[in-house]
Amino acid sequence: MFRASDIFGRRPGSVPDKPKVEPKPQDEPKARTWDPATGQFVEEELPAEVQEMMRAKRPKVAEGPLLPPPPPPPAPRMPPVAAAVERPSPKRLRVALSGFLMKDLNGQYTERPDQPIQGQASVWNSSMTYFIYWQRSMERWAICDSGSVQSARDGQVPGWAYRSDSQHFANSKGWMEVSGNAWSPAIHVVCTVIEGSPPDMAKEEPSAPGRPQLSVAQYRALVRRVYEEKNPSKLQDLATIFDKYQGREQELLTQVCDKYEASLEALMGGANGAPSPANSSASCERAEGKDQDGEMPELSAREFAILVQGVYQKHNPAKLADLARLLQKFRGIEREFYLQVCDKYGVQPVKFYKEEGARILSESDL
Repeated sequence: MFRASDIFGRRPGSVPDKPKVEPKPQDEPKARTWDPATGQFVEEELPAEVQEMMRAKRPKVAEGPLLPPPPPPPAPRMPPVAAAVERPSPKRLRVALSGFLMKDLNGQYTERPDQPIQGQASVWNSSMTYFIYWQRSMERWAICDSGSVQSARDGQVPGWAYRSDSQHFANSKGWMEVSGNAWSPAIHVVCTVIEGSPPDMAKEEPSAPGRPQLSVAQYRALVRRVYEEKNPSKLQDLATIFDKYQGREQELLTQVCDKYEASLEALMGGANGAPSPANSSASCERAEGKDQDGEMPELSAREFAILVQGVYQKHNPAKLADLARLLQKFRGIEREFYLQVCDKYGVQPVKFYKEEGARILSESDL
């Protein structure tokens, strides 16, 4: 009896071994090219370097676990902000004035930067009825009533008192005030700074070593001397020049000496017979309303205007055409105007008033 296993050479339950197949040797890569002479493909071995490149395998890169994304860069650290230091705001200037004959001008004044007048902050009293302001055209401080504040803002120069120089109003000396119908020095004025510090408005230049300090009248007398010697035609303009350089007479003298090549040291030191400060006392007294006949009395504005007219008629009649304009310019300070005209033409104001003033004034009343 034959069994199927006998036919196929296997026994039930037995599995024959798989035949081992020897791997064929891998042929070297070859290139097939067409040979037209034989009409067949011809296999040719590739160059060694090409075969090397074909056998080369790329190395496998080991894949590791996925890493978390890098953290974002830290935000730049700002330097610590220093705590703001609160600087105290500068205190407004507050002063107390006393000694004026017009009692309403006395009292405390406080600076008001929110109300500038002619380029500077005005200073008001507690009742807001009077104020101190800078007169730009005159280069000086003055005190005025609130009723004239608009005129002051428009550039005019109203006032009840003013400084005779360009120094700050906190300086006690140098005030002029209304006295009747004229101006007189306010010698009893005292200014006390209560709060704040006044700015240095007009700091005088220090004089050269060995050079004496002169008064205003003495500086003007030396300026007149230079013009008399170098340019007499400028003498008629002295009043305007002195008004322009009011408070800066030393600067005026320096400029005049430089222009006309005059020796400032000789003028101020007495060399070559030039007047020294002591020899200029006559001119100084004329500027203050004094001469050898005494002191100038108090007159009305109209009377001083008539005296000015008399001086012009005697010494410079051509100036009479400008008299109306000059009186308008010097309105309120006619006494100073008369003294300046007398000083300009070398007239002794008291002597002229006593000798010719009575006659001129009596004729004007006719």
